[in-house]
Amino acid sequence: MKRFLALALCLIAALACESGVPYKVADHYFFRNDATIPENPIITTQDEFESLFGMAAVMGGLPTAIDFEKEFVLALVLPETDCPTTIHPKSLSAEGDTLTLTYKLDIKTKYTYTMQPCSILIVDRQFLKPTAVLKQL
Repeated sequence: MKRFLALALCLIAALACESGVPYKVADHYFFRNDATIPENPIITTQDEFESLFGMAAVMGGLPTAIDFEKEFVLALVLPETDCPTTIHPKSLSAEGDTLTLTYKLDIKTKYTYTMQPCSILIVDRQFLKPTAVLKQL
């Protein structure tokens, strides 16, 4: 019984360590066609965010609200492509002065139009770091 309890506690501790930095994915935004992909994916102000992204209010939902007083954005923007691409964030972790976003891409068959894939993560300001690293699986 003691071994089982010890194993269960170790498993809970391991899962807690792997959870990383909490975030939520922002929906119903698009990357503006007059913007340049930012060198630093960390966006801390409403003005900076609006210079890069537009709201896409569509049937089924409004854009996710972002409170830049309490939150910041980690934006992953890929180059324009004619292959429909979906970005799936897998984990966000913090170590030292760096945030690391690990993500996976789902790339479909080539189409006759182009798109600019992007994923916007909303993160609490308590986790703000000066540097971000984006790692594809």
